[in-house]
Amino acid sequence: MKRSAKANMLTPSTSSSIIETHPPTLPVAREESPTVPHPMLWNESLETTPQLLKPALLTSDQQAEFLELLTKGASPFGACEKLECSQLQLALTLAQDAEFSEKLKAIKEIQGQNVVAMLYQAALKGNVTAQQFWLRHQPPADWRLAASPLEGQDLSDADLFDRCREAGLDFPPELTARLATPDLEA
Repeated sequence: MKRSAKANMLTPSTSSSIIETHPPTLPVAREESPTVPHPMLWNESLETTPQLLKPALLTSDQQAEFLELLTKGASPFGACEKLECSQLQLALTLAQDAEFSEKLKAIKEIQGQNVVAMLYQAALKGNVTAQQFWLRHQPPADWRLAASPLEGQDLSDADLFDRCREAGLDFPPELTARLATPDLEA
């Protein structure tokens, strides 16, 4: 950006820029910056502009360390940061290495079991929310009754209306008119 001597204002230069106005109306220029991928995806050893590379898969040592970090409570993002690898490398490795993918699934299963154990411990210590959640999702065997059909579920409409009439229930006039059957009027 260049400053004009006359008005002491910013004027756009020949490079691409975006002009934004900020109150009260000072024009401010901001250069557009291209989106740059993760640094590990660039080959900067070339003398010309950097060239985008296909990321390498995680090595077996990196895979082992990644799984170890997850078992110690790290998130996948945190483990990638610790290993200095990209999430794209992780995704590509998972897609191409079935054994690594299965190991990751097994660790996630264990993590889920750890959460269930902590929930159970919290319930035993008196946490009412944990107790309610546990009983809702893991009720005792004698609480799990087979769903029985509701009484009257197999009745025809006429039988249902007869039972309602026997119970002394009045039908709304709208229902009686809509059904248009003389035997339903009380």
